[in-house]
Amino acid sequence: MKAIFLDRDGTINIDKGYVGKLSDLEYFSDTFTALKTLQNKNYLLFVVTNQSGVARKYFSVSDVELIHKQVQSDLTKNGVTPFLEIKVCYHSPNDNCLCRKPSPQMVNELIVKYKIDTKKSYMCGDKLSDAECGKNAMLTGVLVRSKEKQQEFKAFATLLDFANFVP
Repeated sequence: MKAIFLDRDGTINIDKGYVGKLSDLEYFSDTFTALKTLQNKNYLLFVVTNQSGVARKYFSVSDVELIHKQVQSDLTKNGVTPFLEIKVCYHSPNDNCLCRKPSPQMVNELIVKYKIDTKKSYMCGDKLSDAECGKNAMLTGVLVRSKEKQQEFKAFATLLDFANFVP
């Protein structure tokens, strides 16, 4: 099985600093088309996201879960099969946890559980830590909508550009 592991904020929805309330959830114009394109190419879709706003007490785990429930519902309403799983690290960068990207732990758990072919799979996000997570999990790490300057990872202007690129 081949898969795309996606970051959430800045990749599938607009990053407004901390997206902790439903009113903060706003998608990019190409999000649903891009995800449908990836599914039509037979990729399994997962979200792997750091949500340190919980550790910082900006919002709660139940706030994050409510947003994810809404995301899954919005996918269905827009003709996209919901994400197979959404993995979340709730720790702050100072917690030194094992799950926070660029650690590959959350991705590796999904690779094992779903028997993912790492050579045909990608980790896609807007930050270097996302692409590095992919590389650390032996996937191809790519950047979308990234403002970070780097040479190592292939970068795309939009998620749809990435979706059109993958085989």
